[in-house]
Amino acid sequence: MNILVISFSGRKGAGNCSKISDFIQEHLHGHSVNVSSIRMADLDIESCTDCSYECFDSLQKCPKVDDLNAVYERIMESDATIMIIPVYSAAPPALYFAWRERSQSIFLTEEICQKFDRVKKAFIIIGNKDAGADGAVTIINVPQVQIQLKRFLNMFITG
Repeated sequence: MNILVISFSGRKGAGNCSKISDFIQEHLHGHSVNVSSIRMADLDIESCTDCSYECFDSLQKCPKVDDLNAVYERIMESDATIMIIPVYSAAPPALYFAWRERSQSIFLTEEICQKFDRVKKAFIIIGNKDAGADGAVTIINVPQVQIQLKRFLNMFITG
């Protein structure tokens, strides 16, 4: 099984998202699970700006040349993807929004949509109620279900 961990934190150093990513990798080490990670802060991901809406035409591609396609390819190559998303000012960070808003340029065919949909996805939202985590969950559109991280990870170890 291949698990991809994506951190949407803009922090280059060791923050909460990095610690959780490290915990996931350490917890799964030694089991029949291949874990890889992406730190969005290390990539070149441009937001939607200054174009002629080429992504609305299924025959054209987004004119942006950056790392976005590679991120979606890695997601679609995984069996499961865990997205770690911090809360800044009651919302996900700009890196999450750039990734999400540019998705319209990825899902141009039904085949690509199905490939993406078959990947199990989990979202770890880093924040608390006072910091606006509830609002971020609403924006991300994740059902408000509490999952213990170890229990979630054990699903991949035990089958």
